[in-house]
Amino acid sequence: MASRGTTAPARARSMRTVAELDALVTTCYACPRLVAWREKVARTKRAAFADQTYWGRAVPGFGPDDAAILVVGLAPAANGANRTGRMFTGDRSGDFLFAALYRVGLASQGEAWSIDDGLELYRTRISSPVHCAPPENKPTPQERRTCSPYLAREVELLAPTLRSVVVLGAFGWQALLAVMTDSGWTVPKPRPKFGHGAEATVRHPNGRTLLLIGCFHVSQHNTFTGRLTPGMLDDVLNRAKDHAAGGHDRPGVRVRRIYDDPEPDDGARVLVDRLWARGVSKERAHLTEWCKTVAPSTGLRQWYGHDPARFDEFAAKYRAELETGDEQRAALAHLRALAAQGPLTLLTATKQPAISEAEVLRRILSS
Repeated sequence: MASRGTTAPARARSMRTVAELDALVTTCYACPRLVAWREKVARTKRAAFADQTYWGRAVPGFGPDDAAILVVGLAPAANGANRTGRMFTGDRSGDFLFAALYRVGLASQGEAWSIDDGLELYRTRISSPVHCAPPENKPTPQERRTCSPYLAREVELLAPTLRSVVVLGAFGWQALLAVMTDSGWTVPKPRPKFGHGAEATVRHPNGRTLLLIGCFHVSQHNTFTGRLTPGMLDDVLNRAKDHAAGGHDRPGVRVRRIYDDPEPDDGARVLVDRLWARGVSKERAHLTEWCKTVAPSTGLRQWYGHDPARFDEFAAKYRAELETGDEQRAALAHLRALAAQGPLTLLTATKQPAISEAEVLRRILSS
């Protein structure tokens, strides 16, 4: 006969409050591999934490039960949340995330080191598709499916107030879309692709909607290499905050690759690269126009080379060009006029749109 711990996910749907759901999560023993790993790590411990008692259980979500913003990660870190018992608490990834939440006014402090450190989140909750620390930080597809009832129920319980979801990484993006589909939400077709700054709106059968916003994960790999900078994370969180506060009624500016299929809410589609994208016909691009005079100078583009470590400096140099070059200044004014008229999608051929000139333009036009 199965124990109550192994059947916990099946009981998620019957939980009446977020507090009940959180308590249920902590009793879960549904995935033998994850249970074995989380408990092994809790016994052996990292040397730096040898004097601490590890949580060593499934980690529930963190934040108020009337949140307007949900941040969805991947899974607890073995020596982070698996040690402290709170999402993103006690590791470098959490340091990066909570510092950003504090900067944009969604947290009471910018540091998180223990479950009793006094940290509060404002109108924001943090959760994940998998609630146990996985070996090598890689849950299996079956473990994700087993854990999915928790996230599905959490979204439903937050429904009266939830407006925006920030998804950290491709794993969380795919997991959340699967949960939404299985729960009866209408997900756009073709299924939205993950990307930093990517947006998708999903609709519940009762008519309510959620804005999903993609963000590179706050992993050390991304933050140490400059693939994800503090400014990039702040922009995503501010977008979620603005939408949750009602800013979703205002036209927005987004960045997309020209190779992606057009979406109904793209609005004006403007290519802002100086060179035409290889392999793309004008018919396929569905352009409103090609505004190549707004692009950075050849010298600046060659110096930058889309090196993530140079993005912030590139953005500053590019802004300076836009202020001093007559053609560029006029082109930027034209883009401002388009943005004032309705949704505007800035298109680029680069493989990393989150560190492209289009992203710099988006930040300028959105400010």
